[in-house]
Amino acid sequence: MQHGFLSDRSTWNSVKWALAKEFDAEFYNFTTGAGKSFPAQADSLRAQWTGFPSNTVYIGHSNGGLVGRELLRSGSAWKGIITVGTLHTGAPLAASAQNGTLAVAGTVVIQSVLAPIVLYSSYLEQSVHWFAISEYAFAIADVVGQFGFIYALVHVNNSDVLSQMHPASGYLADLNSGANLAHESAMTSHRIEVSSTLNSSNGIRMRAFGVPASSI
Repeated sequence: MQHGFLSDRSTWNSVKWALAKEFDAEFYNFTTGAGKSFPAQADSLRAQWTGFPSNTVYIGHSNGGLVGRELLRSGSAWKGIITVGTLHTGAPLAASAQNGTLAVAGTVVIQSVLAPIVLYSSYLEQSVHWFAISEYAFAIADVVGQFGFIYALVHVNNSDVLSQMHPASGYLADLNSGANLAHESAMTSHRIEVSSTLNSSNGIRMRAFGVPASSI
């Protein structure tokens, strides 16, 4: 179970215990570093976790999904890989952080908060529209936290991983090439992608990263 960008192994702590109640399995989570390139993070994970069984299912959140795909590319084989809210085609926020146009990121975040509020209230009587909007305005408060996230993003704008997260990066072009996708298929028998919905805190953040608004 691998964490995402600007995070660490604690991301999975509560989820790990919940999953342990449902599955007879061992769960492992490690920290690989936020600013390292994807190959460097894969090397770090491989060094920390040796001798994993052949029936391992890898779960990666956000950038952790790309770390898992990098491990497949460099020779690790999994029974399955599950990527959660992973930016397979790149992150517009990465480009914004590098070219100084983070204002567009703020616009996307705000739109992502307002859309579910407006949709929800449209199903109610006019007299309670404002109640619904007020009730769901707590989601807007989360925007403040998102801008804290954006601020942190700026401070790693020279990191190797941010360059690789750029939608036009050569790294992602190679990772998503037909040859590498065929290789991934040969290295794992099951591949699942889970995308966050927009009406959640993670959904807001993933929308800013260009992840489709769908859920599996």
